[in-house]
Amino acid sequence: MTATQSSPSTRPQLTDGRPEDAVAADERIRADLGHLLQARLVRESRLGVWVHPVLIVVILALAWPAAPHSLLIGWAGAVLVTAALRGAWLFVAGRGGQTDLSIRTGVRITVTLLAIAWGVGGALVLPIVPFETAALILVVLAGIIASALTTLAADPLSLRGFLAGMALPVFASLAMSERSHDLAAAVVVAVFTLGMAIVARRAHITLVEHLNTTARLAVSEEAAKRAEAVMRDARDLAERTARARSAFLANMSHEIRTPMNAVLGFVELILDTELTTEQRRALELVRSSSEALLMILNDILDYSKIEAEHLELESIPFDVAKVVHATASLLAVRAREKHLELLAEVAADVPRTVRGDPTRLRQVLMNLIGNAIKFTEEGEVVVSVTTGGERSSDGRAAFCFTVRDTGIGIAPEHIQSVFKEFTQADSTMTRRYGGTGLGLAISQRLVRLMGGKLLVESAVGRGSEFSFTITLPVDAGMPERAAGVAALGGRRMLIVDDNQTNRRILREMLAAEGIKVDEVATAGEGLDAIRRAVQKNAPYDLAILDVQMPDMDGFQLATMVRQERALTSTNLLMLTSAGQRGDGERCRALGIRGYLTKPMSRADLLEALGTVLAKTPAETGATEVVTRHTIAESRRSLRILLAEDNPVNQQVAVAMLVKRGHEVHVVSNGREAVAAITARDYDAVLMDVQMPEMDGFEATKALRAMPQGRDLPIIAMTAHALSGERERCLAHGMTDYLAKPFKALDLFTLIERAAEPATAKAAPSPSPPTPTSAPPVDLEGFRTMLREAGAEGAFYSVLDTFLRHAPDRLAALATAAASGSGTDLAKAAHVFRGAAATIGARELAGLLERIETTARAGNVEAARQTFEQVSPVAHGAIDYLRQQRAAMTEG
Repeated sequence: MTATQSSPSTRPQLTDGRPEDAVAADERIRADLGHLLQARLVRESRLGVWVHPVLIVVILALAWPAAPHSLLIGWAGAVLVTAALRGAWLFVAGRGGQTDLSIRTGVRITVTLLAIAWGVGGALVLPIVPFETAALILVVLAGIIASALTTLAADPLSLRGFLAGMALPVFASLAMSERSHDLAAAVVVAVFTLGMAIVARRAHITLVEHLNTTARLAVSEEAAKRAEAVMRDARDLAERTARARSAFLANMSHEIRTPMNAVLGFVELILDTELTTEQRRALELVRSSSEALLMILNDILDYSKIEAEHLELESIPFDVAKVVHATASLLAVRAREKHLELLAEVAADVPRTVRGDPTRLRQVLMNLIGNAIKFTEEGEVVVSVTTGGERSSDGRAAFCFTVRDTGIGIAPEHIQSVFKEFTQADSTMTRRYGGTGLGLAISQRLVRLMGGKLLVESAVGRGSEFSFTITLPVDAGMPERAAGVAALGGRRMLIVDDNQTNRRILREMLAAEGIKVDEVATAGEGLDAIRRAVQKNAPYDLAILDVQMPDMDGFQLATMVRQERALTSTNLLMLTSAGQRGDGERCRALGIRGYLTKPMSRADLLEALGTVLAKTPAETGATEVVTRHTIAESRRSLRILLAEDNPVNQQVAVAMLVKRGHEVHVVSNGREAVAAITARDYDAVLMDVQMPEMDGFEATKALRAMPQGRDLPIIAMTAHALSGERERCLAHGMTDYLAKPFKALDLFTLIERAAEPATAKAAPSPSPPTPTSAPPVDLEGFRTMLREAGAEGAFYSVLDTFLRHAPDRLAALATAAASGSGTDLAKAAHVFRGAAATIGARELAGLLERIETTARAGNVEAARQTFEQVSPVAHGAIDYLRQQRAAMTEG
């Protein structure tokens, strides 16, 4: 409490049973305060009671593979019954007719029963599930307890009963468990419960004082004069509470996203290995489930931020049309499953580039379009964007976004209720269509934050139209970004992160690209490592810094690096679990080149690194911070036709391509593909080979006979990854071939290379190809890689460097083989392998990789035998390169 409040001697001692008796001496004030507390208790409890069925379903999904199903069903039944009992009592209490005492007693009993149902169920399940699952369940239980601080703050006995009923069984069960980590979890539960009890007491005192002030203002004008000081204290307390809540949300985001980053990161790494069909299906399910859970967590955090008025909008350049089309394309598969027409229309006079928050705009559109598809059984869903009038003098324009459907419509008496939390227009809709009722509430508040208002016009049986108008500044001077990214092979990078799992994921992602990676766990060690590298005249090309670290965070480390002139050449990239307002400006001020949020995919990380290293700040005159959004905006957006009859494969391909920033249209057979290409132009076609009505080969034959399809890139997709399948596809007129299941990077590389403009593909090869066999070095492939990275100018210098150092590296490899040291042999092979793989000497790189692997495994003799094959292959590659280099010089 602040110093401006009453002294301890006059401060009232609250009574848990009837707090108004101790606070107010006046009978009228006491009665008013009692009614306010009761009304607050009933109203807040109604908001929270419906969350319990949703959360028990989440826990069932988490624990179902590991716990007895009968136990889980019993737990769920107990929670649902006690939640229903609590809801029924609140309904009865809300109708009036009961005394204050009976209402409070009923609330306390139902709250305690519900808490016991949660606590006893958790006590039975937690000791028998894996610790990772137990940790997620504890996070859910902690969230329920934290939410009770709001819903039960008006009655300390109810809150105390809720805490005891839930926490004590869980604590006792974990404390008596034989697993060591369960004992640690029990200690955490005890500390958390104690902290919540203290916070609950303070929250109750604050609430009572606030309501007491309200009651006094209603009773006496004289009390209003004394309330000024109390209101100032309340304002200060509210500001402190807001700051504490903001810090809590940031910490929760970090603590939740860190394990999710590990799950998603390791799944993506494992999916890049050789797996059986069953293993890949299981891991894809794990990844999709993890991403779905991450979306739920994001919604909960967003709603909490909006409730606390802490959600801040970004202001960055983005393409309005690209955001609209990408969002519609992502939902096109769902629309097609219901045989709906999903159309996106952006008026020709809509400015291309504006400044705003594309992520929140996409979130609103995703919710509105998703709802339109959900509640429409036949007809169409149309998304349109128009501008309203001329631009203002400050360069701002009004944009009207409309989502119209031909669905079931909304009755006039229910229109306003659709924007309320946890509410749908009709209670029967929840059973038929599902959903929690949070989507439109979040969308309405996001639109308000953007300066607009979400409106709806609807008629039952005819459909609905949701619209909102927001004003955004037009960014006419948006700079063009570099088209390519820098090659990463052979680069040196430093990882500074206190989380070992994050370091491991990053290390494995980067090492797979031929990057030499060093890692440290603290900011101090990171600063020392950067200094040592500079002193050795071998500075790091880039340092990856985690924002949230103990002792010294990432921004503080970046500040120290930038203060030392010798270290300024090191590029910096920030990783964060919870972005904060102003981070972008801090990055620009400190010369930080990149800023990404975790978890991130390998494709996003590698492209961000390549983009950062492709251009120095001196080229642009200012530091341009690379983010996920700037990466997506810098790519050439392609219009792609996907011909695939399997809905699951449709969803996978569409999700990958839309996330990459491309526009995707979907058809289900070859006949529809021919009709689609007749109607409009496409940059490329992904064509499944086996489809009904007309298969991929027949469709390709028909397209090649059309003017529009003669030179159109057509990539075959087939599950037949057999020898000769590629040749069969090419013989039928297809441009290239992709085997299912495919990786995202393979899909991106293939589709974007095939859709390159003809001028980019027409670069002359350095020499005619050998007709009899493949050359020892794939120079054309190396040149193409550099061209895609925007660094084709380095082609000749890289070849010269390889030719200059290759004899020395071969001699070092021979010396290591003669010495008999497995470590030295592996190190020499690794260095030579990276250079050989980079320029396209695949046979040589394969032999060197075999030497490195066997030497690291301790089988030096086998490595030596393989070395005998390296010398002729290496000399052949070197001689070939010298001949080709001479021919290039002469030409």
